[in-house]
Amino acid sequence: MLDLAAGSGSLTATLVGLGHRVVAAEPSQQMLDRLVSSLPGTPGVASAAESLPFRGGSFDVVTVATAFHWFDAEVALAEIRRVLRPFGRLALVWNTRVGEQGWTQALSTLLRSVRPTGLAGDWGAGSAHALAQSDLFEDVEYTEFSHSQTLDRAGLRGLVASRSYVSALSQEERAEVMALVDQLYADAVRSEPDAAVVLPYVTQCWRATRRP
Repeated sequence: MLDLAAGSGSLTATLVGLGHRVVAAEPSQQMLDRLVSSLPGTPGVASAAESLPFRGGSFDVVTVATAFHWFDAEVALAEIRRVLRPFGRLALVWNTRVGEQGWTQALSTLLRSVRPTGLAGDWGAGSAHALAQSDLFEDVEYTEFSHSQTLDRAGLRGLVASRSYVSALSQEERAEVMALVDQLYADAVRSEPDAAVVLPYVTQCWRATRRP
């Protein structure tokens, strides 16, 4: 399996834990170093989706988690098809917050202010239409799953800090964002300082087969 735009390895770790042989590709060397450090023995390659350093037909499956919207879709899909074996699968996944109101809406407003144009269309999932329209893949399937995430203050800070557009900020800018996150958390649990916050999500999943 090839996990594209693997970041610090959240999905990669799950795939490895399921027993798959996984190669992680990530353009940010800083993120890739974190991935390799946390997953010793998992190969990591500094690479963008539009120019993959692999021979044709190297993989059975390519996965992309919450990142396809950053790609040049036409170029990346051609490269993904090239490195997949005949009838190999491409899987696109996004986690999208739902039911936003109150403090969760304020959190989304804050994140959009950091990267207001980078995640258009349900935080990036709208870019999946490029897969459905591509003549390089067939049998496109879609499903979704509901779940929630319960976070204390440190967990919420970690969630925000893990966003690529937040980690790319200067140290001063990142500190300003995290201070606002702390205030959001404090407002959300004002009556119960030791409480946790709950973020509801829908996980949106697309799967397609490489055309022969």
